Amino acid sequence: MDEDDAGKPLRAEVSYFDRRNADRNLFNRKMLTSGETSPVEADPLPNVKPRFRSGTSQAIDEGAAGRALSERLTATDRDNDNLTFGIQAGQDSALFEIDPSSGQITAVGALNFETAGSEGLLFFTATLHDGKGLDANDMVINDDSIDVTTVVSVRVIDLEEDGVVTLSAQEPDVGVLLTATLTDGDGGVTGASWQWAWSDDGRTGWTLISGATNRSYRPTEDDGDRYLRARVEYTDRRGGGKSAEGITNPVPTTNRRPLFPATETGQRTVPENSRAGTNIGDPVAAIDPERNALTYTLTGTDAASFTITSTGQIRLASGVTLDYETKSTYSVTVEVHDGRDGSGATSTTIDDTQSVTITVENLDEPGTVTLSSETATIQARVPVTATLEDDDGIIGSVSWQWARSRSSTSGWANIAAATLPTFTPDDTDVGGYIRATASYNDGEDSGKTAVRVSPRVGQPPPVNSAPAFPATENGRREIPEDATGGTAVGDPVAATDFNDDPLTYTLIGTDAALFTVGSNDGQLRVAASAQLDFETRRTLRVTVEVSDGANSLGDPDNDAIDDRQNVIVTLTNVNEAPVVTGDEMPSFQENSNRVVATYTGTDPERDALTWSVSDTTNFWISSRGQLYFRTPPSYEDRTSYPVTITATDDDPDTPLFGSLSVTVTVTDVEEEGVVAVTPSRGWVDANTRFSASLTDDDGGISNESWQWARSRSRGGGWTDIDGATSSSYTVGADDADQYLRASVSYEDARGSNKTASAVLASAIGATRSATNTAPEFTEDDDGTDTGRTATRSISAGPAAGRNVGSPVRATDADPGDVLTYALSGSDAGTFDIDPATGQIKTKDVLEHDPDGDNTYVVTVSVHDGFDANYN
Repeated sequence: MDEDDAGKPLRAEVSYFDRRNADRNLFNRKMLTSGETSPVEADPLPNVKPRFRSGTSQAIDEGAAGRALSERLTATDRDNDNLTFGIQAGQDSALFEIDPSSGQITAVGALNFETAGSEGLLFFTATLHDGKGLDANDMVINDDSIDVTTVVSVRVIDLEEDGVVTLSAQEPDVGVLLTATLTDGDGGVTGASWQWAWSDDGRTGWTLISGATNRSYRPTEDDGDRYLRARVEYTDRRGGGKSAEGITNPVPTTNRRPLFPATETGQRTVPENSRAGTNIGDPVAAIDPERNALTYTLTGTDAASFTITSTGQIRLASGVTLDYETKSTYSVTVEVHDGRDGSGATSTTIDDTQSVTITVENLDEPGTVTLSSETATIQARVPVTATLEDDDGIIGSVSWQWARSRSSTSGWANIAAATLPTFTPDDTDVGGYIRATASYNDGEDSGKTAVRVSPRVGQPPPVNSAPAFPATENGRREIPEDATGGTAVGDPVAATDFNDDPLTYTLIGTDAALFTVGSNDGQLRVAASAQLDFETRRTLRVTVEVSDGANSLGDPDNDAIDDRQNVIVTLTNVNEAPVVTGDEMPSFQENSNRVVATYTGTDPERDALTWSVSDTTNFWISSRGQLYFRTPPSYEDRTSYPVTITATDDDPDTPLFGSLSVTVTVTDVEEEGVVAVTPSRGWVDANTRFSASLTDDDGGISNESWQWARSRSRGGGWTDIDGATSSSYTVGADDADQYLRASVSYEDARGSNKTASAVLASAIGATRSATNTAPEFTEDDDGTDTGRTATRSISAGPAAGRNVGSPVRATDADPGDVLTYALSGSDAGTFDIDPATGQIKTKDVLEHDPDGDNTYVVTVSVHDGFDANYN
């Protein structure tokens, strides 16, 4: 009984069989019930000790320190006293701490399945007291003595661990051997296959190096300024299809590349209407460490409008008119090379590029007056119309004044009441000149004037005047490149006829097949079958012809062409969406981390493309359109992944994108079984008992047949141990200084005759040492061997899981001890650490900040899993 029974009566019940129920049928069981007792009296003592209730058996994944266990340790106290939890020293207590008030348990050390006890179990003793006790007279006193203890078990769950490639030098040199070393916390590494590759940026565009297929490689001059990568594919004790890689910093070269400085903004300005050869701001100049002669070239959308000199000075090309009102910005790319490669040999490969935006400055431009008539020339009795144009924009109304003179340069007399845009010269003006003057305000200034003097006024027209295109017709039209058949091309190309005769228009010229013309109105339209493309051809040329069907006497003359107007049609660029192509139904073997498929983006404007994938949880895609799984997939978990691949152009105004629906199918691969043996070490005097367990990702394990064997060498010479045919084995004297191997034959979901085995990492010891030396770090940047500081470096990049330099390793004087590493500090959230090797890895994107120090500080800690007495 306990305090929960206080105040309650008790009753006993028993069920049983007697000789009359020999068949032991449950339905024939007999049962007796006693009478009730008196109510249980409460413990008369004024203070009763507390007791534990729950949370004494828990589980947690292996991993870094600082994680809370899923359950709290709970307890109750009859007297409702404040309870205090604690942990007794000994067992595995160094790995845990407990909140004294709430009972929440936290792992303060990294937990490693491979170094935990049998079946991954850890143990510690929890304590509990209520801060009170009883004196000799049973009076309540303050007393912090421990009232009760309980053993708590924590099962560490085994997880798959990534392999780590360590390079003998992070800063490689040409001609100096570079060696890669693979470590994997899961152990049992076999079948390692190596391949070296190079990349310009250390992230994408990896090119395999021919013949470089072992773990050592000697860099050559061709590797200058390039990153090197050692990649290995292998099998560990958990199965095949694993891979790991290590990446160096760029290989130093004899000749360094010229680069545009970080201070180069890529912004230049130039006034509109500038003459050809005008300098566009300061030179866009690169810096070459060896001061080699540099060669500059221009590319990009507007490169044809400019030239560039040997100093990087951009200039306006001939035949180009800069007009702010038509186009206010231009985009070009400046390329540079120093004529040499990394070894100093001759090479014209581009070393660096700089995007440049050229802004056109607006100027106050004069207005222009154009005179037009219904006849080809200015003639008496034919109205003349004056038209004002000003690129700065006309504000308000325009005031007109016509004047006449016998000279085109002087003697002008204003004509009374001639203050409209249209004026008809009379017979007195024949042989003289007329002038139109416009007074107005524009967007840049007020009180502006513009004047136009006519040619000499001719005789009145004959009976039939030929139609003519007006002087105001400049023969220029503009239309977007995506215009469809039937779209009107600007205003009609219309002639005027003094006699108002019906006119007929026809079309000829180089590009007449791409257009039609309205026979009655001169309206140009895109032909039904035409395909206009700015990137192929930006200007098109046609000639519009007109006829009034009569000669000067008014007689029919349908074959005569009275006037022609050349027309230049300029296509304007339209941003068109890129098109994504590639394998829409790729298949991919499970457990692999190779490229799933490579996709191609085609953009009509040749814009730079940005790639993205809809399922960012399971996939990522490189800047070259290469699709990867974030982690190798498992056929047993999922066989199909629908995703959308998208390429987006970098148009500054309206970015467009193209997409492709893709279904990735994961194919099944026969997977090897994995045997795990615990604990990882053993001693004869400790009667160590080993347990082996089998896992197989194919599932359906059955008909297991076990056999333990021993050998003086881990590499061979195994002798089966008589009678050791179960999944567990306890060492004896014959096992001293020998390695043990647990082997199993079995069937899985894919078939029979499968086998798997595991070998202990260290030989069985005769006796377990009584003392243990703690591991320590010896690396130190300042050479003092204090083990307190170390420096690692890594390039900026998008991929998670990249190695940050070489591992941060500790040493342990005790042979066979397994070390576990953990990470802490203010910047620890940006990185992970391999608990078995000390290899620091990136968690996410690392971006270089040109204005920051780009430094992160973390603390690496290590332990060997034992206290000083090997407990």
